[in-house]
Amino acid sequence: MTTAHQPRLSIPPQSAFAGFRFPSDVIVVAVRWYLRFGLSYRDIEELLAERGVEVDHVTVYRWVLRFTPLLAEAARPCRPAPVNWRLLGEYHRRAA
Repeated sequence: MTTAHQPRLSIPPQSAFAGFRFPSDVIVVAVRWYLRFGLSYRDIEELLAERGVEVDHVTVYRWVLRFTPLLAEAARPCRPAPVNWRLLGEYHRRAA
């Protein structure tokens, strides 16, 4: 009895912005304005309207709730790997 091995379909990872009506650039700019300048949701709604993007302040609120953790994680600097100082000193002693 032989069974045919079917290749497994790989699902590409989806963007965090998939399924939203507005482009990711608009969402990121709105959330950054809120976080950086401390503007109100209505102020951001007005700023986006001046740029031709009609969005409700509640939508901006939902974006802030959803995307603040993602932006904070992306902005966090990478921590370097811990250095074992004993091994580093031993390496310098042997090299000398």
